[in-house]
Amino acid sequence: MGEQTAREGARDEVARIIKTAHTLGIEVDEVDVTQWLTSMAASDAMKWEIDEEAGIYGHEITLLDFDKATLERYRRIADVVELPDRPNVETAISIAGSAAQGVIQRYPGDCDYFERVNIRAATQEEACQILADVIRQKALDTLEGPDYALIEVKFGTWKTDVIKDGERLSTGSPISWDADEIRDGTMPVFRASGEPWDVDWSYGCLDPGWCKMDWVIAEPAALRYQVSALLDTLDDAGRPGSPLDRKTVVEQTDRLIRDVIETVEGPMESELVMALLRLRDDVTGWMALGDDRGALITDSQRKLKHLINEFFQEKLVGIPQAQEFLEQLAGER
Repeated sequence: MGEQTAREGARDEVARIIKTAHTLGIEVDEVDVTQWLTSMAASDAMKWEIDEEAGIYGHEITLLDFDKATLERYRRIADVVELPDRPNVETAISIAGSAAQGVIQRYPGDCDYFERVNIRAATQEEACQILADVIRQKALDTLEGPDYALIEVKFGTWKTDVIKDGERLSTGSPISWDADEIRDGTMPVFRASGEPWDVDWSYGCLDPGWCKMDWVIAEPAALRYQVSALLDTLDDAGRPGSPLDRKTVVEQTDRLIRDVIETVEGPMESELVMALLRLRDDVTGWMALGDDRGALITDSQRKLKHLINEFFQEKLVGIPQAQEFLEQLAGER
């Protein structure tokens, strides 16, 4: 009797998840849901799993969420972003964030990697100097390529308030270096007193903090559905001297226009399509936007955020529990 009740409860749970997913416009498979629930129920006894055929490993729950069909693409991106091993430096890179959840997050907004860096050194100071050299050399080696460009590197922590480009940066905040500053090895700022200060790259060794490197990668498969990220790519590709391959970016834009036409309705569709056409013309050089490019991209981003918020609001209120919760919150105000 107890076993039958448990089976009925499990079926009800699967049916509830599938119904909720369909309400949100998400396609799910009953077998996949059942497998996932069974694995979650046994998660306490789970260990790390190795998939020798795919060449990946991780916790069993993590591997259930990972879409192996995307593996080759992520490996190509990893070839660009991973820090290399060198004497006394060992590294290991892994996929993180929504990119590691391809089964449930079909179109992640970006591609995150986490990399562990083990450094053998006599002192912490020496280790920090080695880390500084590894990160800067990696940045210099990948400043630009046919389908990528380095945007920013976070290395170091401000030990005093400074002013950069008119913005006050507080003590304890991370130091963000752009491509030119990394190439020069110095960053021009002002001390709080107004005194000019050329900050050397080695200043980051005092407290490396949370180190992060950001690239724009114009890979068609990676950005096909990442509308917001592609707008950033269009912005970068339209700037003088951009290393991004314009043909690739234009092809991505054409696919994006098609996706907008297929998924957006009403006046918003024509506004986004016209904006994308103008940005494509700017990238090809047919009609330069000049100073209007930034405003056009900002306005398009705003429209996209509105569409996303509107979509999820509509889907959420279709779930009785969510509607009740929202009404409860409104009543408490």
